[in-house]
Amino acid sequence: MASAIQKTVGENEMKYPQRNFRVATRTIDGEAVVVCSDDATLHSLNEVGTIIWEMSDGHTSMDDIAENLCTRFEIERGQALQDIEKFCENLAQKNILNVSEEPRI
Repeated sequence: MASAIQKTVGENEMKYPQRNFRVATRTIDGEAVVVCSDDATLHSLNEVGTIIWEMSDGHTSMDDIAENLCTRFEIERGQALQDIEKFCENLAQKNILNVSEEPRI
């Protein structure tokens, strides 16, 4: 089981999430509200989701985001990476976020 976790962690370390700049965002009391212009849907992010969202600049890797979360919250790096990947995949399916294997230039 540990090898499967290591494989997942290794694959995610160098993925770079980037916010879709065609969405509108406001942060209220530490929680982001995202409006997708494609279908005018509203998405409310909790504190952790907001941190991931704000760090999703196309330059910061999922590994760097995980390190940030681990210093702020009591969470293990492997779990943080898995949660970040799921979160980013969810937003990518909604065309709110893009994930690249190369940093943005």
